[in-house]
Amino acid sequence: RQDHFYFIVNDSLEWIKPIEKPYILIFHDESTFRSNEQSHSRWMKRDQYPFISKGKGKSLMVSDFLVAHCSCPFFYLNEDEWEKAIEKYPSLLESHGIKYEERTFTGSVVPGQDGYFDNKSILNQFERLFQMLEFKKEFNFPIKNEFE
Repeated sequence: RQDHFYFIVNDSLEWIKPIEKPYILIFHDESTFRSNEQSHSRWMKRDQYPFISKGKGKSLMVSDFLVAHCSCPFFYLNEDEWEKAIEKYPSLLESHGIKYEERTFTGSVVPGQDGYFDNKSILNQFERLFQMLEFKKEFNFPIKNEFE
């Protein structure tokens, strides 16, 4: 099936385009970034001790989709594509409790303040993804969703 995918070979960092009907791989990634994360070992000058903040501090959860396509590893719509998308899907302007980066489906929440990424919020993000995909000009072929 590799004849259907965009991919990069060796260290050239050049995209190889599919020779068959293209498939675009989309990967979901979710990460949590915490303040006060620190390593237990560090280099210090003799008799100087760093101030170490106690407690977990604030966190930021980020949920994103990476796209295996030569147009963009991080999906976004240009202004023209975005205008067409919100005309057809006005719900793209709603946040559903997630702070979205402009014209993308990259979202973040502050746990305990905005809530968490739960099943409902991830499904809302997937819906946003599928609504936006049809407007990306570089994906100018019929889109068929397959999950593995």
